[in-house]
Amino acid sequence: MKKVKKQSLRLTERIPLMRLACFALFVCMVVLYSCDKPKDDSTKTDPTGPGSAANPFKVASAADLKRVGSGEKGPEGVAWADNKCYLQTDDIDLSDETNWKSISETKGSNNFSGTYDGDGHTISNLTVVAVGDYDNIGLFGAVYGTIKNVRLDGVNLSAGSADFPCAGGIAGRLMNNGKIDHCSVNDITIDCNGAGEGAVAGQVIKGTVTNCIATNGVINGGMYCGGVTGINTGTIENCYSTIDVNGNWAVGGIAGGNHSGNGGTIQYCYVTGNVSVTSESMQMIGGINGSNGGTIQNCVALNKEVHKSESGNSGMGRIIGYVFSEEIKKNNYARPDMALTAGSSNITITDATTTNKNGADVLPANYNGANSGTWWSSVAKFPASSWDFAAGRLPHLKGFDGLTQNPTVTPSN
Repeated sequence: MKKVKKQSLRLTERIPLMRLACFALFVCMVVLYSCDKPKDDSTKTDPTGPGSAANPFKVASAADLKRVGSGEKGPEGVAWADNKCYLQTDDIDLSDETNWKSISETKGSNNFSGTYDGDGHTISNLTVVAVGDYDNIGLFGAVYGTIKNVRLDGVNLSAGSADFPCAGGIAGRLMNNGKIDHCSVNDITIDCNGAGEGAVAGQVIKGTVTNCIATNGVINGGMYCGGVTGINTGTIENCYSTIDVNGNWAVGGIAGGNHSGNGGTIQYCYVTGNVSVTSESMQMIGGINGSNGGTIQNCVALNKEVHKSESGNSGMGRIIGYVFSEEIKKNNYARPDMALTAGSSNITITDATTTNKNGADVLPANYNGANSGTWWSSVAKFPASSWDFAAGRLPHLKGFDGLTQNPTVTPSN
């Protein structure tokens, strides 16, 4: 970790400023991003015509994928608009696309409000280097509709010359009741000094991410960085991440910031990746979430290490780093041998409970040992409708036929 400059104010003196600055910046970002409105879906007049739910456009190649949401006419002679329905019918390799232009990305004026169903097929080797007017980067840019059953394998996202883009494997930004469901992102690298970086979505503003997996990768981000999403004011539910996350401000294993302006709920999620924050001030970091003003419940932090470069234990915790007065925390757990470090010092936890920012202790026999077949459902309360439990391993998500799931916990020594 890099050495941090000595600050002119002590950390305890900066806490009111931290609260004010964090809240003010977040409110400004939400107001700005919530000004976008989804496009009028009145063009969906034929319930059985091309691009309808009953007769979706078929996506089988990189050329087809590039046409999604573009408005260009396909083989059917009909425009592939951004409010239509799409079904992927084969695996797609994007190796020849050296810089993918995110679907429906034109600096705040073009949003995907249709449905894209990956049908369990893989999209591999996605590379996006944001340039010029890029505002949201990922497979999709800004999404107001539904993305489901997409499997990404091999993702590289970087900011390039863009100014503070939102970066996520599936979508840069998910907004206005948009949904991402049963999607997986494997082998991802994000290098982006932006305003929201996550393996699944950079920002979730009034949207929902459910039943999603993020595995094998690293995020090196700016403000608000998380293993699933950078910022959340919607719902993150039934997800797990093994991603290592590093950022400058508000960093968490699931979300960097979770706020209550429009919802802000994280539940039934677990994380195994390490997290760290390295800015010179206002460091907020937690195993699940960096800064929280919403609800975090039934979550399990299995990170080997949670580290901030500043000394002192303020703004950090095994579950949540920095908390607001309106936040809700309940039934959360963390591994007792987690290395919680600030500067060069180890932080000792003396207040481990299910309702505070550190969570209650959970032993290996319960989370991936002899009792793990029942502990997750009976104690952590993960719903059996979404999760598959077994003794001797961590839970797997249902609905990913043919995908090998092997989440593991790194030993403490």
